[in-house]
Amino acid sequence: QGFSPGWVAMMKNSISKLTPQFSTLRMLKEYVSLSYLPVAEREGLLSHNDYAGTKTLTAWKQMISARFATVQIARVEVRGIRSDELVEAGGTLDINMYVKPGKLDPAEIRAEFILGIREGDGFSDRPEVIPFQLVKELPRGEGLQFSLRYTIPRSGNYLFAARVVPTHELLASSEETGLMCWG
Repeated sequence: QGFSPGWVAMMKNSISKLTPQFSTLRMLKEYVSLSYLPVAEREGLLSHNDYAGTKTLTAWKQMISARFATVQIARVEVRGIRSDELVEAGGTLDINMYVKPGKLDPAEIRAEFILGIREGDGFSDRPEVIPFQLVKELPRGEGLQFSLRYTIPRSGNYLFAARVVPTHELLASSEETGLMCWG
């Protein structure tokens, strides 16, 4: 009826391969595993033992703003990428960030590298947030060294930045406090 047998076979093949990705069962499993279960687990942590977790987190949040104001990013070293440079897929980035923690304990600092394809002055899509690893505490109270090695997944002109945010095991996300220090 106006369609070639090859085209019909290709469409049937595509439908059979793609249908599981767009099924209600897959969507439900994803909602449960990515949303409902983490929220239920966090609620349990916060409410257990007469809401001890909630009290602990509330006290921490009341103090973190003033304490986080003492954090400084001393420097960021990025090898493998520069601004306004086309980067090929498979290229490796080696990044070190040196942080003066001020009044924060090292466990309260989350260092992140923000990376995405450039579009104008911003990102074309939601950028990737890549966590650094704490490598060492520097001698004589000079601060903390965070490092990461990352392989570029696709070619493009990238925009990037580094930041630190305060972290606590009971926070829902690293952005929950609204506090960030950019480097």
